[in-house]
Amino acid sequence: MYTKTRKNTVSVLFGGRFATLFLIMFLSFASSSAQTVTAPSGERTKSEQAAIEALGKDIDLVMKSKYADNALWGITIQSLKSGEVIYGTNTKKSFLPASNMKLITSALALVSLTPTFQYSTGLFTNGKFTKKVMTGDLIIRGAGDPTFGSTAMYPDKEPSSVFKQWVDTLLKRGIEKIEGNIIVDDTYFTDDIYPLGWAIDDAPFYYATQTSALSFADNVVSVSVAPNAQPGSRPFVAIIPETDYVERENTAVTIPSEDTSITPLTISRTMGGNEIAISGEIPKGSKAVFEQITVESPSLYAGTVYKEELQFAGIAVTGGVLTSRELKEKPQYNSLTHLGNIQSPPLPELLKVMNKRSNNFFAEQVFRTVAKESGGKGDWKTGADAAKKYLALIGIADDRFAIADGSGLSRMNMVTPDGIVAILRAMQRDAKLYPPFLESLPVMGKDGTLSDRLKGTAAEGKVFAKTGGLTGVRSLAGYCTDADGEQFAFCIITNNFTSPMKEITALQDSIALRLVNFSRK
Repeated sequence: MYTKTRKNTVSVLFGGRFATLFLIMFLSFASSSAQTVTAPSGERTKSEQAAIEALGKDIDLVMKSKYADNALWGITIQSLKSGEVIYGTNTKKSFLPASNMKLITSALALVSLTPTFQYSTGLFTNGKFTKKVMTGDLIIRGAGDPTFGSTAMYPDKEPSSVFKQWVDTLLKRGIEKIEGNIIVDDTYFTDDIYPLGWAIDDAPFYYATQTSALSFADNVVSVSVAPNAQPGSRPFVAIIPETDYVERENTAVTIPSEDTSITPLTISRTMGGNEIAISGEIPKGSKAVFEQITVESPSLYAGTVYKEELQFAGIAVTGGVLTSRELKEKPQYNSLTHLGNIQSPPLPELLKVMNKRSNNFFAEQVFRTVAKESGGKGDWKTGADAAKKYLALIGIADDRFAIADGSGLSRMNMVTPDGIVAILRAMQRDAKLYPPFLESLPVMGKDGTLSDRLKGTAAEGKVFAKTGGLTGVRSLAGYCTDADGEQFAFCIITNNFTSPMKEITALQDSIALRLVNFSRK
């Protein structure tokens, strides 16, 4: 009966090609459930018991620091070899995880999509080619790809360069005019653009972009503001990509470099629109100020820039840019002419961007893709259902986690330290999924969000972990190796602190360093 129940769960969640995969995953994870093992002190040598007790006392002292004694701590440290928990506090309590949610999204994506998964964005037309004219519409069909024109994925490329292939396709046909529209199809996902629990004040900024099945350039524009040579004049404003999709209102002023009283320069976006507002003051001779600002309606943004690239190449477009949702009849792709695809790198490369740089946009796109591929509907609820069913397969009760998004920006997420460690252990025990999962994590003192932490210490290069941070929330979870070469999975979450986040970060780092220096001998 137990096996039958699991098969039914898998079939409902993933159906078809995912069912067999999940059965295999379940059987391999069965021995690594969320149940933890704490060895009785009588089974340890005296020196081993003393070492573990000393570790516990040191961690207890960290939590009693004046910077965090009013905070709530949750910690689980578990041996990957024996399953023994050598330290735990509030291990089954609920915590806001911040970006530790990306660990769940990563595991879920690797299991359900598989490491070979690639996104594909297609270009189609319902038109006819007659000499130098194409009569009909160009249709861009999105499928959730976060890397399409992404500077996060391709930092050395101009975002609009992603359209070069599709411009060249038409140039090679000798097309000089398109008598039709640019249609953008973003229906692979549902039409909601934000998950529950995001703060409206975050909406203009890069870490809270709108999501869309057709996204472009990380759904942001990059704005640079540089001082003018003449005090009293407007500073120079540059926007990348260069596009008329956004407008700018520059009321900022260049001031003399010797002025000490400065109204800070701000770069933001009007709510509900695509007008970039630049205000405040910037001293003459100072460095340019840079900000990434989100856009409204990302699919229209993509379509507009493609139209502009066509026109720049000498191809006139007589129509406008429309979404397929505005059409009376939806595109029937089997009857359309396929002009080309643009593929993303394989999933593991996306996860590196998502985890090492803690990229919220990539996380939400991947999360919604899992929802679409596994549940048939690309929304957050379906993604959360898929995540909870996956967690159940590795032994975590579905009422232990609350899942509102894939990135951790929502304050409606809840996890337990034991649950996070169970995911880490499940990944570590899968020979195929562990390498890409591990390689996606920041490395202490080396790269990603851990590049500047514990550099030059024993922890450098020995801790692979995901960071997380919101107001009153700091988290660190991953893997480390101690002085004896023993490997541990750990989760450290601190909630409800009122001290500066840098102080909590330092305390969590001290625990990681203590664990790296730990020895049972």
